Amino acid sequence: MRVIRDEIKLCTDCMIIAVNADYSGLQYYLDGDKLDAKIDQINAGLDKLGPNLVMSFDPDFQYDFIIELANDARRELGLPERTNGIDEFDTWNACECCGTRLHGARYDFAILGE
Repeated sequence: MRVIRDEIKLCTDCMIIAVNADYSGLQYYLDGDKLDAKIDQINAGLDKLGPNLVMSFDPDFQYDFIIELANDARRELGLPERTNGIDEFDTWNACECCGTRLHGARYDFAILGE
């Protein structure tokens, strides 16, 4: 298996559903037809992304002084910085699953294939 596409950004709602198939968080702020529509929207987005979608963020990543030094070197070489794959407060990227542009966290995912 290899990475076909990476840096796919998912919102918190879609991340929880993609990782755990847990739709219960949506019930806190949606009900009735709006809940059903949001579930359909997320399912359609996940279907579009395909069955080989995997998380590529690291929730246990500890950002520290050593990582900062390594990132300084990576910047000088023109390489991307090492992060945990979680943008804590993203204001630019739409969720690539449900399409929301609401501000909030975005989590990196990848698609694997042959």
